[in-house]
Amino acid sequence: MLPRVALLWCLMSVFVLPGTAAAYVDRGTDPDDRAPVRFDPDIRATVRRVEPGEQRRKLAVVVRAYEDFGFLWQIDVRLDARGGPAADTRMRLWNADTGGMGCEVWKRGHRGQAVEGAFALSADRARCSVPIGLIEPSKRIRWRLISEGYDEESETDRAPDVGWYG
Repeated sequence: MLPRVALLWCLMSVFVLPGTAAAYVDRGTDPDDRAPVRFDPDIRATVRRVEPGEQRRKLAVVVRAYEDFGFLWQIDVRLDARGGPAADTRMRLWNADTGGMGCEVWKRGHRGQAVEGAFALSADRARCSVPIGLIEPSKRIRWRLISEGYDEESETDRAPDVGWYG
């Protein structure tokens, strides 16, 4: 009986536990520190989630704003998946009015090789999801967001204001 239990435990640790351990969620918040000017979002909260997928794991970044997202905005997400001093991967979420909306991800220095992600947008929430293989993490992923204004009246919102989430 004991050998069967030991075998079952070994099989579970090989096939079940790594998938569970590989999925994680971290959350961050940011104060209401940007005057509402036009459509530029003031970041309220963000979630970075590594989730299991049917074929492969995915990285999802969710951004919530204090106001509803408008028709003309962009949020840059800096991702550090290797524990270095700077971001090694970038993600961009945007709505360009009649120019379309979406999200994409690319390795630092390879902007021309951006890969489109799965994008979802509701009133005050935007989400981008990409296969985690595009990020190639060797450490738990840290992230930070930058929402730049489109004109000189707007100020840049950084979340967190200093440092990284995660």
